[in-house]
Amino acid sequence: MTGLRLSEREKIQLSENCLLKIVSIKRHNLVYSALPIIVKNANRETIDKLIEVYKIMPRSDMKGYVLDALEKISSRLGVRIINIDENLIVN
Repeated sequence: MTGLRLSEREKIQLSENCLLKIVSIKRHNLVYSALPIIVKNANRETIDKLIEVYKIMPRSDMKGYVLDALEKISSRLGVRIINIDENLIVN
């Protein structure tokens, strides 16, 4: 069990900025574990922050995790994100 899952189970809330820093470490298990927590409380500003994180992701699988998170958030908030040649644009 990762520390992130343990913190969630124990109801310890990490700030969005802390979780985004964890994702920015670019380790598969951290990205995979932190993004669902970010999605739960995300707002419009979170979309912009995740787009910046997306730009620094070195591997397509990690970019895919970020895209999935963005899709869930944008769907909930009614925001459209367009992907043009790896450039994400909020519409």
